[in-house]
Amino acid sequence: MESSPLVSVVVPLYNKEHTISASLTSILKQAYKKFEVVVVDDGSTDKGLSIVRSLLDTRIRSISQRNCGQSAARNVGIRHSNGSLVVFLDADDLWDEGHIATLVRLSTKYPETGLVATAYRSIYRHGYAHELKLSLGNGTDCSLQSSDYFRLASIAPFIWVSAVGVPAWVFTKLGQFLVGEHRGADREMWARIALNYPVAYGSEVSATYNCEAPGRESNKARNLQPPPALILLDKEITKLDTRVSEDSLRTYRNSLLFGYLGKLLIDADYKCIEETLKRTHPIGFLENYRYFCWRCVLFIPRQVSIIILRLGSSRYTGLLRKLAYQRGGVLISRVYPKEKENNKNWD
Repeated sequence: MESSPLVSVVVPLYNKEHTISASLTSILKQAYKKFEVVVVDDGSTDKGLSIVRSLLDTRIRSISQRNCGQSAARNVGIRHSNGSLVVFLDADDLWDEGHIATLVRLSTKYPETGLVATAYRSIYRHGYAHELKLSLGNGTDCSLQSSDYFRLASIAPFIWVSAVGVPAWVFTKLGQFLVGEHRGADREMWARIALNYPVAYGSEVSATYNCEAPGRESNKARNLQPPPALILLDKEITKLDTRVSEDSLRTYRNSLLFGYLGKLLIDADYKCIEETLKRTHPIGFLENYRYFCWRCVLFIPRQVSIIILRLGSSRYTGLLRKLAYQRGGVLISRVYPKEKENNKNWD
């Protein structure tokens, strides 16, 4: 353990008094013990920071700042970290006991990578969860080149912020999270890293994403704006960097645009829908089919379009999506985590 790397855990905190204790407890129970925890309170108005300070563990440090957003809080945590590997945990999510050990193993096994990540589960209101992982054949670890990363990321979000680690030197070279972006700043960071370095991935599920937690950043009503990764991808496509195949970049870019269209439809912004469609450059049958369907949306009543959109993401089409993901190399399985020991904190 003396020769093991120090891991810095960055926890952004904003009004999470009901979940922060369980999240920190899941850190303190890690099998890998050589870590520090940097909790950055982003102007909370509840008792969350008091709960953090009541935990008498010298490995936990807390920093307070005025409310500047989640990305700014993560950046402050990065700047105050001393570890060679920086990992992230949101204040309403949980880790299994072997999570940090898996990230350290990946970082040691693939020292050239700019990002290490594990598979994760997403828990929902009725107690079930979906586990999302890559299909790696007989192995549990792999190193993904840029083209592999963007192809897989266009299928499903297999990289998630509370299941990743980034070597500290990567932030020095590439910069930190974009400040002022309320949605998608993490995906932009991962894309920036994947454009420059391989990504190491472990298929063990060791982190839990609490989708039903109150006050999640992704659930807040915000003014619509395009995903921040689009600007980055547009520049990269223009440069036609040979490290990443153009098709994989365009496929990932189109997936972001199609996802953005769904939010625009709910907001009834048809002008922006039309402008966004002009930015897509479909590749292959499925993308051209999606493009055609969205063109049709412009000529049918909005309520009918929304019903079709919801049917497309409902459980009735779940099997078709599951088969499509599996064909692309992404596995999604339904589990009941409340029956598992590592999720008793939520019972």
